[in-house]
Amino acid sequence: MEVLDILKKSLSHENVPRKEAESAIVILAHENFGFLLMSLTDILQNEQIEKPIRQLSSILFKNLITNNIEYKGRWSTLENQIKEQIKQKIIATLASPEIFIKKASALALAGKKNIYAQEFVRWILRIKIHLS
Repeated sequence: MEVLDILKKSLSHENVPRKEAESAIVILAHENFGFLLMSLTDILQNEQIEKPIRQLSSILFKNLITNNIEYKGRWSTLENQIKEQIKQKIIATLASPEIFIKKASALALAGKKNIYAQEFVRWILRIKIHLS
């Protein structure tokens, strides 16, 4: 099942599909953390996808890299190429014409508070250049 389909199921009003989606996210996070983060940023960046799903992708991204003790430190284990791709996608969404996407991207960036200080400075410089 694709991450987009999982997120759609997680917004279901029915308990069973929602629980299945939550389980699928946990499994995917354990099996392929980098792929999950890349997929979430792809969803956030895609303006053809419905707003609630895009918002959910940004919240889940933030939670996976900051709030969940189970995944703490997983960001640092990702290959640099994957981290760079994720960063570029999030930074690019700051130029979105949709305010909620800008806020969601800022939330994802702010949520990455546990990155190294130098890495954070590079993010800020890229954001500044991108928005100029």
